[in-house]
Formats: sequence, C-alpha cells, structure tokens
Amino acid sequence: MILNSLDRLKLHEETPLEVDKMFQELIEGVTESILIIGPGGKIEHVNECAEEMFGYSNGELIDQTIEVLLPERFRNSHVHQRQQYIDHPIARPMGRNKALYGRRKCGEEFAIDISLTPLETNRGFVTTAFIRDVSAFKKIEMQQRLLADASAVLAETVDYDDRINRLASVAIPSFCDICIVQVFEGSRLVTRAIAGVDTELLNSVLQGRSISSLYLDESFGTDEVLKCFQIQSYITAPMQARGKRMGVILFAHKRPKKYSAQDLAFAELFAGRSSINIDNGWLYSEAKKQFAFVKRFLQLLLMTSKIRLVLLRALMKFLAMIAAKWTNTNTWQTTLLLDRFIRWNV
Repeated sequence: MILNSLDRLKLHEETPLEVDKMFQELIEGVTESILIIGPGGKIEHVNECAEEMFGYSNGELIDQTIEVLLPERFRNSHVHQRQQYIDHPIARPMGRNKALYGRRKCGEEFAIDISLTPLETNRGFVTTAFIRDVSAFKKIEMQQRLLADASAVLAETVDYDDRINRLASVAIPSFCDICIVQVFEGSRLVTRAIAGVDTELLNSVLQGRSISSLYLDESFGTDEVLKCFQIQSYITAPMQARGKRMGVILFAHKRPKKYSAQDLAFAELFAGRSSINIDNGWLYSEAKKQFAFVKRFLQLLLMTSKIRLVLLRALMKFLAMIAAKWTNTNTWQTTLLLDRFIRWNV
C-alpha cells in the first residue's frame, strides 16, 4: 500500500525541502524507517523511525550524502553503485545475497535489509529506501552457527591444550576481535591461549616469555596488556564444569562497543558449553598421565622381575654345582629341578 501510494505521488517541489503535507503524513505514519535520496545522493527526507535507528536528531541528516549511514569501508564503492542504480532505476531489494550494514552516528555497525523504490520527479529520479534493522535476527543466526562450529572444532581433538587453542580461535571474528582464555592452576589464573592478536605485536609484548607469563586478573581491567592489544571493550564469561570454576574467557573488541543482554547471555552460554569440552580434554590429559605412570611402573616392575629371575638362575647354577659335588649327582639334572622350583614360586 505504501509503495503504491509513493508510486502515484509525483514530487514537483522546486526544492527538496518543500514536501507537501500529504507526503509528510505518509512517510511519518509508518513504523518502518524511510529515507528519500535525491539524484545527487543527498538525503532529502528522513522519517523519525530512521533518525532513531541511526541515532540522529531531527533534521540532522538532511542534505548529507547517503554514504554517511554506511561503514567507512563501503563508502567509496557505494558511490559507484549508487550511480549505477540511478542510471537503471528499478524497485528491488538492495544487495541480493550480500550482508548489508549500516553505521549509527556513534560509530556502531549493525545489519540491515534495504528495499529501493525509484520515484520520478521534475528533478529526475529520487530513491525511496525502506530500511529494517535485522541485527537481532542476524546475531541469533551467527550465535547458533558459532555454537555449532565450536562443538565441531572442539570435537576434532581430545588434547587439552589443543582444545583451548581452538576455543580461542573459533570465536573470531564472528563474535569478537580478540579472545583470551585463562584457566585456574591452583588459585591463580594463567593465560593459556590468545587469538586475534598480530604475531609481531604478541611477540613484542611477550619479549621471549611464554603466554602463561601474561598475568591478567579476573577483571581483565588493570593490566597494561589490554592497552598493548588495543582493547577498548570486552566481556568476561566464567568457565565452569562439574560444579567447579575452571577459568574465564575474554571476548574483546578493538573498538568501543555497547554489549546487550543478548551478548552477555551468549558469552555465558558459549563459555558454559565450551567448558564441558575443555574439562573433558583435561580429564583425558590426566588419564593419559596416569596411564603413562602406570605403564612406567609396570615396566620397572617387569624389569625388576627379570633381574630377579636372572639372579635366581645364576644362584641356581651355583647351588646346583655345590649340590652335585656333595650328592655325586649330575649338575644338569640338579639345575633342571631347581629351575622348575623357581618357575613355580616366582
């Protein structure tokens, strides 16, 4: 209905700001975010929903180019794409099979869906953009995929250290820029894995030390390592399994980010599910150590038994010689009798 009304409505104003009352009521009366972009790519009208979505005050977007609402990395290419659309205007969804992102005034990026409708005016074609914030849906989709990926990746190995390293890597870049995993060793948190940090930067921070030498307290907020890694915002989530705390996972970003309740809930869910896999890896590691100890013990025991057997047989031969001398019997027969006696009793 809205599209049909807009299609029938011809804008014949001398300037972009002279919008009639009917047009204003139509645009402001819908709950969807709407932008009107002129032939030169400047925003001629924006309704209140769109202003709220992008974080701008009333009238602040008027006469700004549409690229101001895009992440900086897309702005240059979008100018060319916008001109292509003006040359061949058609009502269609924007960016088929592509992930589209908007940029709020505060710098935050979020996923959007856009439908474009051209309108013919005396100044040429203007474009109406209907915009929906789909970040919540995309985030749920990403989180479900990330949980599935984490389970699959961690299932590929049973090694404790390998699982921790894979855990740190799997969250990047879908959920965070940097992931740090710490585990308790006694009462102290020890850094076991860092992912998302440039190798040269990490080496410069470590200065030849191991990752475990990087001490970050449980709040992660007081150590200058955070500054070295250019971390500006982060979430920490506890790792727990079998009723005990195993450690913490830090999900960090290199840009300011406001975390929602959904982000916090997912971080806890991700850490909780991963903890079970990490704990299983630890149990396997401990069982492997115990098995190695038992195997070594049995080897020593077997070696001791062999030594005992050799010594007994040497003693047997010595006794057989003495016995043969005192009893005038054959030494070989005496040795055979003693050998049978030893086999029965050793």
